[in-house]
Amino acid sequence: MRRIIPLLIAAAASLPTLAADWQNIASEKGARVDIDRASLLPSDPGKKIVWMRLVVAPDVAAREGYHTLKALNRYDCRANRYSTIKRVFLREDMTVMREERVEGERESAVQAGTTDAKLFREVCQPPTVGELKKVALQAAEAGQKAGTADAEVKKPLVDIRPTLRHADLKAEAEATRAAVGIDKHDAKPAAREESKPAGKSAPKPAVAKAEPGSHAVAPIRKPAVEAKPPRGIPDRHRPAAKEELALAGHAAPAKPVTAVTAVKAVDLLAKDSHSGTGHDVHWTYEGETGPDSWGTLKPEWKTCSTGERQSPIDIRDGIRVDQEPVRFYYKPSGFSVIDNGHTVQVRLTAGNRIIVMGREYELVQFHFHRPSEERVNGKLYEMVAHLVPKDREGRLAVVAVLLDKGPDNPIIQQLWNHLPLERNVEVPASSALDVEALLPQDRSYFSYMGSLTTPPCSEGVLWMVMREPVAVSAEQVAAFARLYSNNARPIQQAAGRVIKESR
Repeated sequence: MRRIIPLLIAAAASLPTLAADWQNIASEKGARVDIDRASLLPSDPGKKIVWMRLVVAPDVAAREGYHTLKALNRYDCRANRYSTIKRVFLREDMTVMREERVEGERESAVQAGTTDAKLFREVCQPPTVGELKKVALQAAEAGQKAGTADAEVKKPLVDIRPTLRHADLKAEAEATRAAVGIDKHDAKPAAREESKPAGKSAPKPAVAKAEPGSHAVAPIRKPAVEAKPPRGIPDRHRPAAKEELALAGHAAPAKPVTAVTAVKAVDLLAKDSHSGTGHDVHWTYEGETGPDSWGTLKPEWKTCSTGERQSPIDIRDGIRVDQEPVRFYYKPSGFSVIDNGHTVQVRLTAGNRIIVMGREYELVQFHFHRPSEERVNGKLYEMVAHLVPKDREGRLAVVAVLLDKGPDNPIIQQLWNHLPLERNVEVPASSALDVEALLPQDRSYFSYMGSLTTPPCSEGVLWMVMREPVAVSAEQVAAFARLYSNNARPIQQAAGRVIKESR
């Protein structure tokens, strides 16, 4: 039996929606569980899919390295069961740490009295008027679009373009074509056979039920997910049982959408997503989505424009004092490297920490900018490494190590040896990294209060900029420049902030 990958589920699984409507379901011991009611969609009859998120407690975040765990899950409202389709792990600044497609989707029973039971009730309760209108609109559009392949598809069945990725959709279109035997260069012959069976006028799929074999291409009756997740994702990355994520579906009438219409809809959505006509928001270091526009791209990024203690700054006129030394407790650790589309980022196993100003911070990750984002008395350096630790209360700090031209840096070379071949693919290393070897011999530093230098530009970040630069070779700088020739935010106003300098 030929099966067709359902458009709605695959599109929803491609990314968590940005125009979310989060509703809190449960909170306990610093953790919070929410569902995104705006993402709630019918799946197979009696089922629903929806995005949820688990904002973990600070101690869990410090231990596991992620701040928020989102999951796309499906509920079988008739059988009182749920399954997880996809997981997305996010850091505190809401950038994606990693994504996981769940291999071999497995259903679990909903246990009474648990958070899963609360989620089940919220997802599987009777549909609202708005949801019923959405289903009716989908059915009406399906009836209008599915009758003939010659009619141009001008509007997708559901406006979920903000959640789509071009590559995912292109692959889905090819899979759909392969499933129904349509040549990707010309779908019209199959469409004509579908729209005009011998001796009959074309039926209206939204009203009449076609007999088996009456169409050259059968309508989609009961879509089912046929996801092909990446292999090799160990179960140890799943959250603990009490933190398990669960969401799913409610009964909805099946909408007969012809295969030709499905292919054309996928092509249209892929085109719109790739061209940027949807609502997915990306930020860059230049052009219309560059630093001057960050604060207007999303409401939650407005601090990038309105904040009064933004970073980076030109460090000058510091007050020379006896600053408390930063106590570094770094050790050789396992690490992985990822090119996340904005920089090269390194993540280490737990156990690397610093103590300064009476607080203990654990190193979360470090990354690079070219040229250096900060200046010292107007001087710009070749690059900078930003080491980002976080304390148990979630407060962030940044240790900035300035990189200037000189001989080869063995630590930088070790990292460059593990540069990924593709973006957003995390490459684990088989060796250990001694991150302390990246620090200068002289540990004196400048300190000031600032912000993250990327959206959402959150303030209240303790900055410690090492005064002595570390050498990096021209070849090593050029290697990074092949990926990012300029990924530095422009200098921000110091606005009278206190800047301290070690004597």
